[in-house]
Amino acid sequence: MVFKEKLKEVRGNYQYRLNTILNFIVDVDSYLDKYFEQSDKPDMHSDPDTIEEGIKLRDFLNEVLDPNHEIENGKGIKIKSDALSEVLMTFIKSVQYREFLNEMTLSYLISCQEAILKDYLYVVLKNNPDNLKTGKEKISYDEVLKFHNIVTALQKSYDLDEYHKTI
Repeated sequence: MVFKEKLKEVRGNYQYRLNTILNFIVDVDSYLDKYFEQSDKPDMHSDPDTIEEGIKLRDFLNEVLDPNHEIENGKGIKIKSDALSEVLMTFIKSVQYREFLNEMTLSYLISCQEAILKDYLYVVLKNNPDNLKTGKEKISYDEVLKFHNIVTALQKSYDLDEYHKTI
């Protein structure tokens, strides 16, 4: 019973940390939504540059996003409209910040999972030190490779009926 409680304790220790990570990503993502939504929006007045460049930009993006269309190397568009470039820069920043945040959060989640695994293994091996001892039954790699699947190899190597009784 102590073993089960120790495993639950490990899970409990990391439950708060994992919830904190997930809450962080949700909160920061909603903050970014509000920040970029409230950022100084340029006055998108209808001057000829803005309208013409908006149409060129739309057509260019349609080409880029079309999987059946190959873009010429070095092809792009130049934007003269300050309002349009500010809108694009705000959008690009938003995407970059979210991408960075997602990568950072994923990295931290993986680190946390590694720590959980380490603590679980420590508890398992501390409470069952016999797991570290070499078993009586041995099978070589060459013998394992002769079988079509792992179940067949285990059945040949071990008495699985006896194993299931101990579980």
